[in-house]
Amino acid sequence: MNNHQHVNFRGHIAGDSFDPGIRQSWRESARYWEALRAHHTYSNDREMLIATMTALISRQESLQRAERIRILDIGCGDGEVAGRILGSLGTRSDIDYVGLDKSEAILSLTENRIRQRSGGNPSILLLSRDFGSQDWNTWPSGEHSSFDMIWLLHSGYYLESGHGRLLADLASLLLGEGMIVLMHNPEGNEPFRIAAHEQGLEFFSVPYAREIRMPAVTPEVFDILSRNPESFDDFDLSHGRVPGARAMRLLLEFYLPDYPLDALSENDRSRYIENWRRHLLACDGCFRNDHEMLVITNPALP
Repeated sequence: MNNHQHVNFRGHIAGDSFDPGIRQSWRESARYWEALRAHHTYSNDREMLIATMTALISRQESLQRAERIRILDIGCGDGEVAGRILGSLGTRSDIDYVGLDKSEAILSLTENRIRQRSGGNPSILLLSRDFGSQDWNTWPSGEHSSFDMIWLLHSGYYLESGHGRLLADLASLLLGEGMIVLMHNPEGNEPFRIAAHEQGLEFFSVPYAREIRMPAVTPEVFDILSRNPESFDDFDLSHGRVPGARAMRLLLEFYLPDYPLDALSENDRSRYIENWRRHLLACDGCFRNDHEMLVITNPALP
C-alpha cells in the first residue's frame, strides 16, 4: 500500500485559515481528547511508536550500562506510553523519570499508569509545565538539570513557534551521551530538523509507518460533513447514532489538523472531505502515513 501525507488532503487550505485561537480552544476541549482516543482506536500508531522507541533504547549501550537512567518526557499525557516504554528497560528501580504536561487533570492519572505499565519502580516527578513558555524548564531546588534521554512523543507538533529556542534548551539539559527523541511525521519534525542543523547538532531519523483504518460510513455522512456539518453538538444530535458518523467527524478534524470542520469555509471543507472520500474509496478505507523517529545529539558535549 502506498504511503500518504495529511497535507495531500488539506494542502489547498491556506495556512492562515487555521485561526490559532480556534485551534487552541479545540485542543483544550473534551472533544479533542475524544478525537485522540478515536485516533488510537482506529490506528496502530501507539504500537508502532512504542516498538520503534523500544528498539532504539535496546541498542543504546550507554543506557544499559548506566548506574541510573535519567529521562525527561515533555508532554507526558496520562503516562500510558511512558510506562510501556520504561517497561522495555526491564524491572529496574534506578530510573529517574520527569514528566511534564500543562494539564494538571491529566497529570493526576500519570504516576499510577506509569507504575502499572513499567513493571519497575522508577523515581517519578511530575510537573505542570507549558514547554511553549520561556521559563518552562524551572526545576524544584535546582534538581534535574541533566538527562540521558529527552523525548517528545507527538508533543513537539503542538509548538507553534520557537523551535530553535526549545531545542537549544533541550540540548543544554543533555548528559554527554544523551539524546533528544522526537516522534511525528516528517512534516511535524521538520522545524526541529532545521533548528538542529542551524545549531550544529547531530541528528538521524528512523522511518516507520502507521496504518489507520477509518470507520465505515455511508455516503450520506460525507455529504453532510461536506455541505453543512453544523456545530459538533448539533451534528451529534442529528447524526450521532449513525454508525461511524461521530468517529469519522472527530478523526477528520483531528487530521485537519486539530481544527473544527465548521470553522472552515464551505469550499475548503468540501474539497477536504472529497479528498478523504476518494482516498478511502480507492484504498479500502485505509490510510498509511509515513512517520519517523528523529534522534538529536549534541557533539559539543563531552
